[in-house]
Amino acid sequence: MVAMPNRRAQVYVICEKNPESFPQNEHNDDARRELLLGTIIPSLNRQDGGNWGYMTKTDQGNKVPCDIMMWRPTNEVVDCMTGTGGTWIPHDPPPPEWVWTAVGSSPTPVPPEPEPPPEQIPYDEAKSIQFGEACNAVYAETGASPDAGMIAVHSMRCAYDYYVNGMAWDECFNKHVNEFRAEYGLPPLKA
Repeated sequence: MVAMPNRRAQVYVICEKNPESFPQNEHNDDARRELLLGTIIPSLNRQDGGNWGYMTKTDQGNKVPCDIMMWRPTNEVVDCMTGTGGTWIPHDPPPPEWVWTAVGSSPTPVPPEPEPPPEQIPYDEAKSIQFGEACNAVYAETGASPDAGMIAVHSMRCAYDYYVNGMAWDECFNKHVNEFRAEYGLPPLKA
């Protein structure tokens, strides 16, 4: 990845040579945007391989700030002008809706690929009963009083591994029953 170069000196020189781009009236933003798109970015791109672009805020009606440049390789942004002249204030990459745009083009944000929905395993009451009966067998084997909270914790862990993580039922059942048995000092069941 190509690190963003510091072009502070060049930006200051360009801004100093173009004082008309900083009118102290309602045209200030438009004049600075024109300097940014027509002079600053093209000048810097001659030495930086076309990596400078401007920011387009696609979530704000394709708004183009008048004083922000973006470095394509890292999506870092630089505030390169104030209302009165040049500056150089680097910032971290912006949100994905604020995209790098080449001078002379329109923004073409690339929408993220939608993730396919996870395969849904239908709920199976028999598996819940099987796990509950295994927990009850632990209480019968140890003589301990049943603890509904402990059963709930282990059954939720088991359900998560099976329904969300996609663990095979036999493997999931044995793992979580054996963890439950370990809570009460019992040896694991053989698979």
